[in-house]
Amino acid sequence: MTATAQPVFAFRRTAPGMGLLWMAPPRRSSAGAAALRSQALYEGSEQLALQGLVSRLPALHELVLMDAGQLTAAQRRSCLETLRKTSAELLLRLEFDAQSLEQFTLSPDELTAWSAVHPLFVHVLLEKQTPPSTALVARLRQLADSGMPLAGDVILERGDGGDPQRLREFLLELVRRGVRPSHLISGAWLPASRQLPREQALALMGKLRGWISGLAVPQLVRESENGRRTLLIPNYVRRIDREGVELTSYRGEIHHYPHPPLEEE
Repeated sequence: MTATAQPVFAFRRTAPGMGLLWMAPPRRSSAGAAALRSQALYEGSEQLALQGLVSRLPALHELVLMDAGQLTAAQRRSCLETLRKTSAELLLRLEFDAQSLEQFTLSPDELTAWSAVHPLFVHVLLEKQTPPSTALVARLRQLADSGMPLAGDVILERGDGGDPQRLREFLLELVRRGVRPSHLISGAWLPASRQLPREQALALMGKLRGWISGLAVPQLVRESENGRRTLLIPNYVRRIDREGVELTSYRGEIHHYPHPPLEEE
């Protein structure tokens, strides 16, 4: 009798409690930002057999199944069986790019099986700030109607991410489709010619907060080649002195807030 080949997983920890998991190497046929990101993060991953992966899961609170749209039903079943072998309390994220999510089908039975193992949500990685296609809208509606939480990251690129009004409309459209914008990603894994400069990204973020619903405002992060993220926050503080604090509002208005009086002992 021939022994069944054991699956080999690629695993990478990007934060103390977060890990990325690949069931198969990412495809290299695309120069799209989502594909470049997956390839860059995959390069530093560990190749693990089943027991090696299971031993790492208890230290995590979130596990991201990368390139979920490329997996066959058999690979998804294998991953599901693996996750059943751990008692770790994990939040599972199935990550898709927009194109693969359009073509992805998850039966109600499989959806129920995944959700029964660990809390689960679908995460879509978006590259272009254009209205979602009809196919993508249909897939998002199907997932939302099934009760699946949906979140999205938007990759910022030079020449595509510098228009604040366009970005506001795009983020609001995601919310209307049931997708909670999670992060704007400025990726160090993009070629330098395609990276949106830090100052421009911060200025863009400053044109979101206060201008649209907070439900549509993601966090701005700089993601390195190893997947670690640094939160970037616009600086609204103009000056701090003995008299108080001077802040700039989202509209550019300047406000002065005096220090509270010291309490007498």
